[in-house]
Amino acid sequence: MLYLCGKITDVSRELEKANLQKFHDLEKELVARGFEVFNPAKFEADGLRWEHYLAADLIWIHANRPMLYLMEGWRESRGARLEVEFSRLLGLSILEPL
Repeated sequence: MLYLCGKITDVSRELEKANLQKFHDLEKELVARGFEVFNPAKFEADGLRWEHYLAADLIWIHANRPMLYLMEGWRESRGARLEVEFSRLLGLSILEPL
C-alpha cells in the first residue's frame, strides 16, 4: 500500500484545489500501474481544520503501516513533513519519485 504524501494546504483555495487534483491524478497513474494507493485528498471537506486531517492521517499511518510515496514539493508542507518524521519513527519505507 502506498500512502500519497504531499502538499494540500496553500495560500488560496484555487491553489489548494490544484494541489488536490495532483493527488487524484497521481493516484490514477499509480493504480493504473497496479499499485494499491491510499489518497488522503479523498477525505478533504470544507470546514474542517488542518489539525483534524493531520491527526486522522497519522492514526491511519500508524494502523496500516503503508509505504509513503513522497510527491514533488512535499517539503513545502508542514503536514507532509510531520507524516514523514512519524513514518521514520515507525520504521516505514519512504519512496521519492524518480
